[in-house]
Amino acid sequence: MAGARRCGREPQERERPLKRRWLLSIVIVTALFVALLAGCWPADGARRSTNLEAVTWLRGKIEKQKHETWKCQNALGSQRTKGALTYRWSEDIEYLQFIRHRWEGRHVACDKLASRRLAVVQRLAHGLQGTALRGLEHEFEQAAWAENMNPYFLVGASGTESSFGAAPCTRDNNPKNIWGLGACGTRWQEPIFGTWREAITYYVWFIRDRWPHAQTCYQLSGYCPECGTYGWGLATHQKMRQLFGSVSASLAYPR
Repeated sequence: MAGARRCGREPQERERPLKRRWLLSIVIVTALFVALLAGCWPADGARRSTNLEAVTWLRGKIEKQKHETWKCQNALGSQRTKGALTYRWSEDIEYLQFIRHRWEGRHVACDKLASRRLAVVQRLAHGLQGTALRGLEHEFEQAAWAENMNPYFLVGASGTESSFGAAPCTRDNNPKNIWGLGACGTRWQEPIFGTWREAITYYVWFIRDRWPHAQTCYQLSGYCPECGTYGWGLATHQKMRQLFGSVSASLAYPR
């Protein structure tokens, strides 16, 4: 009987260690799975800390790009781009990235425009060497840019009328009238110019006001009745090419 009882208990005694091992295995696997999840998915506090770091970084980038853009625009004399200030308190990562990319695009566009205008200034400076207008490249470029006028035309017209400032209107004590305005005061009295900026700005306005639809220097009918429209335009275009090489007869700012 004793032997029978021992035989009856042996299967149960074998099952207990097996159950314990299975339970231990399940516990271990569960612990590993939980640890894996913990590594891949940080706690809410950690996620929030990471998001705040990203938000702070993006806000800093936006501020930097904005100020760099404004610095470029100030150098060009252009109006500053206005932008919403909501990024300063927003914590939306996608929105902040969008604003950052917009300011980066504006900065790149301004740099390209600055390069384009600098090339015009350099070409003007090179062409004006050896003339009475030497050193006025910035005045010509800025006045022309403000009204979408061709600065090479402004200089070329002065070449036709006063040999690039060498023979200005002196009979009416207006030496900065280098375009023969008013036939040097004999037909109508032009303003007396105190500065080159004032003179060039007025001339740009004069051309745009009198010939609003003219697109080239060949279309300024009546500028010089004795010369004829085409004759004056041809002479002026030749003066433009004399100083600046192969340039267009267009009155628009160079592209």
